[in-house]
Amino acid sequence: MEQAVDRMVTEVAGSGVSGGRQRYRRSIYRLLLVFMLAFGAVVGLLFPPFTQLALQMEKAMTPTFFGMCISAGLLVGVVNFYLFRVLVSREFVSILAGMKKINESVDEALRTDQQFQLVCKLEVDSDDVVGEVAKAFNDMSEAITARITRESLVRTLMADLSSNVDLHLVADSILEAFISITEVKGGMLYCLHGDELELVITAGLNESMRLPDSINELAESVTQAVKRGTVISLSPDERGVERLRVETSSSPIRPNFVLLVPLVAGSGTVGLIVLPCFGRQALTPERQQLVEIFRTHVAPYLQNALLHRKIGEIAALDWLTRILNRRFGMRRLREEFSRSLRHGIALSVVLLDIDHFKQVNDQYGHAAGDAVLREVANRLKQNIRSGEAVCRYGGEEFMVVAPGNDLHDASILCERLRKMIEEIEVRWAGQGLRVTISLGVATWPVVPASVVNEIISAADEALYFAKESGRNRVAVHRGDDVVLYTEQGVEVEEAALEKA
Repeated sequence: MEQAVDRMVTEVAGSGVSGGRQRYRRSIYRLLLVFMLAFGAVVGLLFPPFTQLALQMEKAMTPTFFGMCISAGLLVGVVNFYLFRVLVSREFVSILAGMKKINESVDEALRTDQQFQLVCKLEVDSDDVVGEVAKAFNDMSEAITARITRESLVRTLMADLSSNVDLHLVADSILEAFISITEVKGGMLYCLHGDELELVITAGLNESMRLPDSINELAESVTQAVKRGTVISLSPDERGVERLRVETSSSPIRPNFVLLVPLVAGSGTVGLIVLPCFGRQALTPERQQLVEIFRTHVAPYLQNALLHRKIGEIAALDWLTRILNRRFGMRRLREEFSRSLRHGIALSVVLLDIDHFKQVNDQYGHAAGDAVLREVANRLKQNIRSGEAVCRYGGEEFMVVAPGNDLHDASILCERLRKMIEEIEVRWAGQGLRVTISLGVATWPVVPASVVNEIISAADEALYFAKESGRNRVAVHRGDDVVLYTEQGVEVEEAALEKA
């Protein structure tokens, strides 16, 4: 019986893929009815000889008894046919209905780009071939769901990444996707520059408990795995990751293991995703497969964002001093000025100039002058806070943008910079070159500027006053006058009062 059903299932499957003509030309039910009637007729024909031989009945071979046996065989065939149709067909009808629902769901998911939902799961209540078919149907449904869900996630992620080249936005999308597919509590995404690790974005983790700044500070096995681009799962006690903690409502806690996912683009690793996990075991094979698929797809987008940032940095930096050029310094100033106007936050602008710089060029040559410019720019960059910016404003003139600094804080900053430059010595051709700077500072809203140029003009006016007052000075624009800054505060000059 099971062999007959196996053949029937095979024929049904074959009819579904061989085209409409094959499906309508042949009916499994009709063939089954013919076979069962034929089987009943054969049994009816064989029963009288068997009865006469076994029971020695004289009437067993009469036409009447033959007719009764054949009729009974045909009746049994018809009954068996309908029993099969009622019992077995019901199961196949439910499978067919499930297939139709799956097709409808797949079409809907592809048409609307929505996440695919499994709408039908059959109940497996038999241990025969019908139960196996139902179980195979459920497995197929789950496989289709997983496949379409995975493709939908990849397609959505690729759409997000394709529309962005900003490194932080790209990194945020990538990290969010990996946290979602691995179902962890948080993670970090690093960019790999040679052996150096740059933390780009973090989620759910204490940023102070980060990886070392160099990949060589990790365990040797981990370093080699990252360089080769191999996903690795390691103990939280491993060198380099022992400080990782996951933030909770009460206190940071240690993970059970840490998953490191290198992002490989071309022939090298461009990024590293750190995922602290709390499961007792490693990821399931399905999630491991998702991790491999996703990291293969997203790595080129991260590399593209890194290249875009590098190009932007090249365009933004002054070729000699490696600080912001005037164009991007002014852009930064406009951004900070707009933010100050919106939120009422103080903004200070400092213009500074190297004193007697022409004499350096004339006496020692332009190469020496370039060395002085580079050293001054480097010292300025090292001695401002992360939220502040310095740019080469032109020639030997620099501009410092200091958001959040009121007039008092900006004056102290300028005095610190003045003393620092005064004390440095630039070595050139065996000689020590010393220079000083003059600085002018203007602060919004002390200077009631409505546009950026007004606050720059005020800072330039203060710088001119500092140079006219003897150089190596800090001058402060107070809105209605300009004064010199001393360690005791501000010193009001007669010239400043006359000018006001």
